Amino acid sequence: MKTILLVLLLMASVVFAVPQLVNYQGSLTSTDGSAIDSTLSVTFRLYDAASGGTAVWTETHPVIQVTDGLFQVMLGSVTPLGDVFNVPRWLGVSIGADSEMSPRKQVTTVAHAYRVGTVDGASGGAIMSAVTIQDKVNAGSGNTNTGAYSSIFGQNNNANEDYTFIGGGSGNSCGGSWGVIGGGESNQVNVEYGTVGGGQNNRVNNLGATVSGGVSNTTSAAYSTVGGGRNNGARGEYSVIAGGGGGSSADSNHTSNTGSAIGGGQRNVANGYCAQVSGGFANRSHGGYGSVGGGRENSADSSYATVGGGFSNDASSYASTVSGGYNCASDSNYASVGGGYLNVSRGYASTIAGGYSNDANSEYTTVGGGRDNAASLFASTIAGGYGNTADSLIATVGGGLGNDANGEASTVCGGSSNTALRHGTVVCGGANNHATNEFCVIGGGRLNEATGRYSFVGGGGPLTADSGNSAEGDLSIVVGGEENWAGGDNSFLGGGRWNRAAGTFAVIGGGLTNHAERGAFVGGGMRNMARGLYSVIAGGGGSIWSDSNSVTGDYSSILGGSRHEIQGDYAMVLGGYRCTANGDYSLAAGHRARALHRGSFVWADATTEALVSWQDNQMMCRADGGIVFYSDSMMTTGVQLLHGVGSWITTSDSTVKEAVHAVDTGEILEKLTAMPVKVWRYKAEAPGSEHIGPMAQDFYATFGYGGTDKGICTVDADGVLFAAVQELAKQNAELRAEIAKLKEHVK
Repeated sequence: MKTILLVLLLMASVVFAVPQLVNYQGSLTSTDGSAIDSTLSVTFRLYDAASGGTAVWTETHPVIQVTDGLFQVMLGSVTPLGDVFNVPRWLGVSIGADSEMSPRKQVTTVAHAYRVGTVDGASGGAIMSAVTIQDKVNAGSGNTNTGAYSSIFGQNNNANEDYTFIGGGSGNSCGGSWGVIGGGESNQVNVEYGTVGGGQNNRVNNLGATVSGGVSNTTSAAYSTVGGGRNNGARGEYSVIAGGGGGSSADSNHTSNTGSAIGGGQRNVANGYCAQVSGGFANRSHGGYGSVGGGRENSADSSYATVGGGFSNDASSYASTVSGGYNCASDSNYASVGGGYLNVSRGYASTIAGGYSNDANSEYTTVGGGRDNAASLFASTIAGGYGNTADSLIATVGGGLGNDANGEASTVCGGSSNTALRHGTVVCGGANNHATNEFCVIGGGRLNEATGRYSFVGGGGPLTADSGNSAEGDLSIVVGGEENWAGGDNSFLGGGRWNRAAGTFAVIGGGLTNHAERGAFVGGGMRNMARGLYSVIAGGGGSIWSDSNSVTGDYSSILGGSRHEIQGDYAMVLGGYRCTANGDYSLAAGHRARALHRGSFVWADATTEALVSWQDNQMMCRADGGIVFYSDSMMTTGVQLLHGVGSWITTSDSTVKEAVHAVDTGEILEKLTAMPVKVWRYKAEAPGSEHIGPMAQDFYATFGYGGTDKGICTVDADGVLFAAVQELAKQNAELRAEIAKLKEHVK
């Protein structure tokens, strides 16, 4: 069997894409030359050589109809051909299981139309897929292309080095190998790997540098970049200017150190290593890794320094920051100014958030805002306000006007003209308050002073005077009020006006012009004087000094009232008016009761005359309306001493009695006659004093009345006597009757 290659056709069109099929027609005859009529399997192969070599493509058509020796197939209809005709190819054909026919047939021009050899003389049309140009390209007019593999488009452009590219424009010159000019006018790439995207009069003068566009921009350092703008100059390696600049060289932006960058704006300079100016006008970033975000005439003059924006700000130390504002400065390492006007952060890691004319002058100091505030020593803080100072270690001023925290770890929360002058002192607020000793506290108010260690003034102050409350003693407390003074250590003054807690542990709750010495207590009232050790005046007193209460005895107490006096120790006046307890352990109460003797108890009613004790351990009671004592809760049983009466009246009302029954008067008289009655004296009485009567034991054993054998109830004693008298009266009557009979009989 033999085959004859009749035709190889590549069907193409100027409208449609090139079809990836080859139309193959052939003729088959038998060995005797007769035409074959049959259905056959045919395999086709493309080789890279006329004999031997490698099959680069194979396709089998299992059923091909052969008629009068002729057949036709579409190569590529079973196995895609791909881009196999970029070099000469040879076709081999096999019928069924037979060996490949010989010789192979070379594929000629029509099939190779997959890839066009030249388009010389073409005047139009479209290229619908990728094109490979093996050498240089020169498209346009007046261009000069002397570099190998260089490409030029446009007019009057010049490519002088190998592998260069000019995409368009006019008057452009690419003088460095692998250089690129995208377009524009009069742009120059003078070094290898340089790029100008477009624009006018741009220059790339160092290796790998780029000018994307703009006018009269220049990259003078390796791998530097200018994105656009006008008259910008990137002079540092890897430096970047995104854009900006101006019509004159004075308006240009400049980068002059490795990795420096300018985002835009005008007259900006980035001179530090990896320094950055994002934009704005006349900003300077001179330190390594320094940054200016924008604004005008700002400077980041040290490594890692940052100015966010604003006008005329300066971050001049390592890692210092000015976020914005006007005429602000961070002059120490890690210092920070957030914004505002004329703020200066001079201390290491100091901070000023904002405001006007604030100073942070020492390490870790902070000013939050306000005006004319100064934080001057280590870790001191001023949150805000006007004219405040924090002049000691870890001192704090929260705000307000003219406050001063001068003590270590001292605090002034706010207010006006307050001072905290010693270690740990605190003034919470108010005006003209002064905390001048260690760990003392003033809560607020006006013109108050805490001068004792650990002392406290809660608030208050004067209404019209020039001084307020004062806690002068160590651990002393004045809660509030007006012009109060706690002068003793551990003294306490709750409030009121003109009170003085003068002694250690003295306490005054409030009131007016009260005075307490060591350990003494005055609860309130007016003009009370507790001068005795641990003495107490609960209140009272009066509006004039003659109405005041006074205690000079130790451990003595006045519970209230007016014009009382105690000179005795452990003495007490319960209340009333003009009472005196001058004896130790004495007690007086009521009106003009005077317990002048040791252990005396004087209780006087409202009668004008004084009731005065006359000996020690005496109890006196004056009750012009009488005295009543009840011995039960229902007040049915007791004794009374009526007005003007000298003896007690015992309750004997029949309505409060029960179990009433008659008595045997004869038996009573008989028992009474037998009961011993003696003269005696109480052991506690002075010699010479005598009494007459039975012993309680004998009385109780004889009669069983009174409920105790230790005393005799006067009611029972009177009852026994009443019964005995009745019996005697009866017996006497009987005797008189008998005597009368006898007299009658004698007559």
